[in-house]
Amino acid sequence: MPPVAHWGAKVLARRRSGRYAVLTVAAGGVADRCRAGHFASVSVAGQDSSMLLRRQVWIANSSASGRDGGALELVIDSAEPGGRRVAALEPGSVVDLMAPLGRPFSHPREPVGVVMVAGGGVAAAPLIRLAADLGARGCRVTFLAAAHPEPFGMLDAKRVSTATAVIQASWTSESPNSWRIGIPSTPNMSHTANIKVKPAVDQTRTGTRPRSVLGSVTARLKHSGHVIHG
Repeated sequence: MPPVAHWGAKVLARRRSGRYAVLTVAAGGVADRCRAGHFASVSVAGQDSSMLLRRQVWIANSSASGRDGGALELVIDSAEPGGRRVAALEPGSVVDLMAPLGRPFSHPREPVGVVMVAGGGVAAAPLIRLAADLGARGCRVTFLAAAHPEPFGMLDAKRVSTATAVIQASWTSESPNSWRIGIPSTPNMSHTANIKVKPAVDQTRTGTRPRSVLGSVTARLKHSGHVIHG
């Protein structure tokens, strides 16, 4: 595993992506060690802050070039106070950062059909980068994400994937507490650039959120012969 660096990272840019903020921070000497699946640890504490716990945020992308010697793109969910504090940082600010953390995804040795299953929210961020990496290796990538909370970066997911789908959950007529789900009908995605999510009429699961059916979706996909990341 690559060594973990701890430094004061200058915020170079900030943009919005739906409900999320994407901060680009300077990471000279660190960016070239970051891979899909790595994350960073951000301090939200300041002189006027009682927030002592660091926030763990996904690294959506990294670049080892540029005048700052490299940069990282961090995905920040502003749904909670600590995230809002980080998401509000202006360009030129300095944030206490540790990276790369975690274990990056492994890659198949040869091109295969792969299905990405993201649990909604920021969970999609590392899988989008992985999808891009696998697509560059000749893999056929289908990207599935739960509809709630709002999945990050689905436009980027569509750009780097063979096909994408947001897993919606709807009430069934059989039971007011059941979700009806859909999955791709075949593991061979080479001819499905415009793939549709096929309703799984025989498959219902009880739950309170679309995210709760992802386990069932993943099991069905594995049974059908798909390679799963997520």
